[in-house]
Amino acid sequence: MKQSEYQELFICECHDPSHQFIISADPLTDEFPGVYISIHLNRDHNIFRRMWTAMKYVFGMRSILGDFDEVIIHPDDADRLQEVVNYLKKAKEKQEEDCRARAAEQPSNN
Repeated sequence: MKQSEYQELFICECHDPSHQFIISADPLTDEFPGVYISIHLNRDHNIFRRMWTAMKYVFGMRSILGDFDEVIIHPDDADRLQEVVNYLKKAKEKQEEDCRARAAEQPSNN
């Protein structure tokens, strides 16, 4: 797997490194100029809770909501998040511009 051109690591305001997410993007990829968010789901280190979770898994007992955790975004991270939003806006503008250029290149059938 190739390294993304852009990556930002965000750690929860509680400073627990297990509460983190990574935003990554590859601006060199024209096929899908998306932003990827990788969320670290918290693992429970208590052996009894892990065994209980394993037993529930074995017997097919799962949450209908899936596995979620949370990350509290600190206000100091606003500028880095804005960079991600700006990247997405530029990618959208480029896609729209490419679409208009392709439409202009096609001969009209009048």
